[in-house]
Amino acid sequence: MAPEITDQPEIGGWDGTEYINEFRLAIVHRMSLRGAPLGQIGAVLGISSKHAQRLFDMLTDRLLWEAKHSDIAALVGEALAFYHAVRTDCMRIAETSTDVSEQLSAIDTALAAEADKHRFLQACGFYNSARYVPQNTHTAYEDKGA
Repeated sequence: MAPEITDQPEIGGWDGTEYINEFRLAIVHRMSLRGAPLGQIGAVLGISSKHAQRLFDMLTDRLLWEAKHSDIAALVGEALAFYHAVRTDCMRIAETSTDVSEQLSAIDTALAAEADKHRFLQACGFYNSARYVPQNTHTAYEDKGA
């Protein structure tokens, strides 16, 4: 017979209850991302749907706190730097390789990284808030007094 979880020694300062709670939060997160209803989540975890709702609310509060306290500019910068590095490395492979299939794969990966970057910027709302608006609205033709 397996020992009870509560009989296990503390791991990294966590007791069994905290470990189970974190595990459940991870399951709630994964299943809710897939659109599973709380009743189904509760059934998988062996808890009531009311308890699943409390876990979902706890998860939502935690994610909101992390979002409010995150350095968004740094996160966006890291993502853009990653896309740039992938594209650069792939183009270097395509340029130096003598194998045509390797060159095509590298170019495909570079294009996919670029497309992913633009999807990321779209999802972030960058293109909605950073529209190009010319500062000077008159034309050179108007400057000549025509």
